[in-house]
Amino acid sequence: MSAIRALPWQQAAWSQLTRARTQSQLSHAWLVSGTHGVGKRAVVAALVASLLCEHTQADGSACGDCKSCKMLLAGGHPDAHLLCLDGHLGLAANASLQREDGITHWQPDKASKRREISIDGVRSLIEGLGLASHRQGNKVAVIAPAEDLSRASADALLKTIEEPTANTFVVLIADQALSLSATLRSRCQQLRLGLPPPDAALDWLQTELPAQDRRSLQAALDLARGAPLTALAQLQDSATPPAIAWRAALDAIASGRGDPMKLAAEIDDDTAIAFLHCCQGWLADRLRAQLGTTAALNGTRVAELNRELHDAHRRLDSNTRAQLVMEAMLIGWVRLLASQAAPSPQSPPMQSRAR
Repeated sequence: MSAIRALPWQQAAWSQLTRARTQSQLSHAWLVSGTHGVGKRAVVAALVASLLCEHTQADGSACGDCKSCKMLLAGGHPDAHLLCLDGHLGLAANASLQREDGITHWQPDKASKRREISIDGVRSLIEGLGLASHRQGNKVAVIAPAEDLSRASADALLKTIEEPTANTFVVLIADQALSLSATLRSRCQQLRLGLPPPDAALDWLQTELPAQDRRSLQAALDLARGAPLTALAQLQDSATPPAIAWRAALDAIASGRGDPMKLAAEIDDDTAIAFLHCCQGWLADRLRAQLGTTAALNGTRVAELNRELHDAHRRLDSNTRAQLVMEAMLIGWVRLLASQAAPSPQSPPMQSRAR
């Protein structure tokens, strides 16, 4: 069995983590953030595996062969915890960080509408971390996505993060770190993962999908705005979301020419999450395009737009109809962008300015 490693483009981040560990300076609480699809869970899985491994490799990676590694791969390691909307579960070293047949410490009632990570789940996690290690080693908990923590849940976590029991590590994963409270962020060591270089992302996609021609891989990567795991998911899904058309529609709405209700009607339950990720990428590109101009969105408005996006995610989690969620979000965006002056027609395009 091979070692459990971070993705190829994450070597700088991995070196930062292993250097801190070697120097006994590894924080007991980490906040790992970055664009959706950049591979945050992969580097976190590698970190968890390394912290639990009984025979780490020279580069700090887990061996993949010891009893702890095998238990982790099976989702059955008693010192590896995952807290998510589905409850307090055993953590596994795979893409989703969980296995259906893994350890279950606590789960919400199946009839409940799970919009947030409940305080009951946090209490179960805190209780588990308070126990002695079953393997006489480290105890590790991952919270993902951390944006789903309720206010009460986040507050309940603070004491555990500030005063952890011995050999305890807590890792929060978030697409949008700013969605978390400033208090919670300040208690964590932050690791921000950027997009990989295009060639590195393309080479990795080619390794994952050797039968695909490079031109198709490049098109998928462009559609995913450079996020390799998003591109991989789209290539593996025959129904690739029409992100290009969505972005054109968002441009029209932002300029006052588009119809938000018409766009919302095109989104269904199967494409809703992909559409929200498209909106996130569109907003980031709009900010980059407006840097240095008088039309730049101010911080307050950006925060409000992000809140609309996050609220849409939560409403989808509560099984609200996708079209209703999108209508509410897009109407909110129209309201927030209405007072935003459009860039001057005389302004040079982004490509011309970025020389």
